[in-house]
Amino acid sequence: MKVLYTIISILVLSTITYAQNLVVDPSFENINTGSLQCALYSGAQFDACANIWSSPTGGSPDIHHTSLATSCRSCAFCVGASCIGNQAPRSGSTMAGLLTYLPSSSFCNPQYREYVQGQLSTPLTIGTQYCVEFYVSWADYCGYATNNIGIQFYTTAMNNTGLCPLGGTPHYTHAAVIDDPTNWTQISFTFTATAAYQYFIIGNYYGNASTTIVNKGGPQTNYAYYYIDDVSVLPCTSNPTITVNNPTICSGQSTTLTASSNIT
Repeated sequence: MKVLYTIISILVLSTITYAQNLVVDPSFENINTGSLQCALYSGAQFDACANIWSSPTGGSPDIHHTSLATSCRSCAFCVGASCIGNQAPRSGSTMAGLLTYLPSSSFCNPQYREYVQGQLSTPLTIGTQYCVEFYVSWADYCGYATNNIGIQFYTTAMNNTGLCPLGGTPHYTHAAVIDDPTNWTQISFTFTATAAYQYFIIGNYYGNASTTIVNKGGPQTNYAYYYIDDVSVLPCTSNPTITVNNPTICSGQSTTLTASSNIT
């Protein structure tokens, strides 16, 4: 009886395969260590450091790495007057960082923004529902915190020199202000692909007038900044519940196995 039950269980489990994360380099680990710097001041420097991810605009997001000296602005455990915050990557040794608000700047008078652009291993399938997830942490030395961290999908990669908000309507925008400097806040949503998207951009797509801005009084008084890590995009599925109509299966008997959902 036990042998027969085990064989049936193996046959059921062997038909189940789990969806794979489509994001290439989901935790920013694929980097050019020779291009790591104490601080990045241009999108080109970010692109030179990140082998997969890129800055889609002229803004300068950052790569934060645990190997840098703690006095470096781009160190994950930065301490000192020039630091943005002190945070360990959620996984691995690397995370990205971007600015979501700047109250005054000659860059874009004053709506300067930073974004990170990722890519998928294969284009999304039109009509398929996808589960999207990434984690953010507010940089605790910043003077401000905001809402409106969002994500938009594209069929081709973006590459422009603009410094202003991208505008438009992202596929998702997080409406709540995130101001937790210790924990990682999960941002997640589902959407159905309407095109064969293979690229996506994370950041604040909106201008200052449409962004909720909270003054937190941190020493870095002129911006809001967030760390980004562990991005995933995969077809929405759920683990099945297997129902056996008779838990005792003897030689010569049969039973029915019913799964509550399909797995891809």
